[in-house]
Amino acid sequence: MDFFGVGPLEFLVILVVALLVLGPRQLPELAFRLGSLLNQARSSIAQARESVSLEVRDRATASRLNVGGDSGDTADDDLQPRL
Repeated sequence: MDFFGVGPLEFLVILVVALLVLGPRQLPELAFRLGSLLNQARSSIAQARESVSLEVRDRATASRLNVGGDSGDTADDDLQPRL
């Protein structure tokens, strides 16, 4: 079982080195901060995915509605901010 390409023995060595460098008081605090950072990163990635998904769906819907009609100059429309 590899975790980010690191096997169990390597992971154990990393933990022992971290314990020696940081000490028993700072290691749990660092682990908590790292866990919080990873949680925030996952949340941000999920929000970004949702935003991209909605944008793609909106553009696909607009594209389907515009089929057969006068499309006009859509290059300028893409540069305008949406409100």
